[in-house]
Amino acid sequence: MATNGKQTTNGKQTTNGNGPNWRAIEHAYVTDPTEPSADTLAQRFHVPGATIRKRGERGHWTEKRSRFRETVSREAQKSAGERQAESLADQNLAFAAKWRELAEHHIANALKAEKGWEAQSWTVAAATAFDKWRLGTGQTTDRKQVDTPGLDEKAAALLAPLMRQVPTEDSSGDN
Repeated sequence: MATNGKQTTNGKQTTNGNGPNWRAIEHAYVTDPTEPSADTLAQRFHVPGATIRKRGERGHWTEKRSRFRETVSREAQKSAGERQAESLADQNLAFAAKWRELAEHHIANALKAEKGWEAQSWTVAAATAFDKWRLGTGQTTDRKQVDTPGLDEKAAALLAPLMRQVPTEDSSGDN
């Protein structure tokens, strides 16, 4: 079925055979990122600017353009927020991995320590690093529910007593 409509240089139909294609003109006015004026649309669609202005007033095109811009802006902000949250989550996991590496390094030093106090010092540092790793990976830091996956039996045995100790208010040493 052939149309009688005129075509612009950008291929848009200016008329639907019965007059201007008002849906296309309104769509261009409301959604075009360059925010074309009635005069710009008049040139593009071969319709008098005054006619477009009157039609736009009756159809509340300016309000529709404002709502459209607000929606686009809100969606862009939401999308940017989601991208930022993903980036922060990735960074958090990277930091958590570093805490895990540090905890394993401290465990290795505790296992090599020749003096009891030295082993205990490394074990305390490892427990702190494991707490930070669990916090960064969304796990519990409740030391009553500790799980340190991936540790060999010696390392887990060394860390277990300390990790099960739950600090109390009067364990600060200020008695």
